[in-house]
Amino acid sequence: MYDFDVQIIKIADDFFEAYKRCIKPQNIHRDDYGRTVGYAVNVPAIVNASFACELYFKNMINEKTKNHNLKFLYDKLDEKIQEELETKISQEITKLNYETEINCKKDFVKYLDDISDTFVFWRYIHEKNKPTGFLGKRINECCQLFDIILPILKELSNRNATNN
Repeated sequence: MYDFDVQIIKIADDFFEAYKRCIKPQNIHRDDYGRTVGYAVNVPAIVNASFACELYFKNMINEKTKNHNLKFLYDKLDEKIQEELETKISQEITKLNYETEINCKKDFVKYLDDISDTFVFWRYIHEKNKPTGFLGKRINECCQLFDIILPILKELSNRNATNN
């Protein structure tokens, strides 16, 4: 027996919190040019963020799965939840200030497809010669995207839980 709450939503919240702690700048100091800089731990941030997303999705679907693919899990959601998620996140994504291969359309489903395998990809990044793909070279954009997605997913997951 565990001495803490192991509900999927609580564990998702823990991974979301871990993500926030990982992206919080630490060791803030002045560099050789007089700029104020701080360091974040980006790879653990991305792994924690993507796993939090996975758990929030799993909290809203009625089926047990070991699949980590975010698009796969999104496709398992009730259509009304998908629509609300897409609407809310798409509104926020339009505020992002970078261009992508998506030609600035900033379509949530396309972004979701691009980050679907981030948990597995970034968890095993040490086995790669170099990062590839949409977010492979743009860690900051990946974190910006998770900054948008996670609070909305958390809210919807709390409202639409099926796996308590």
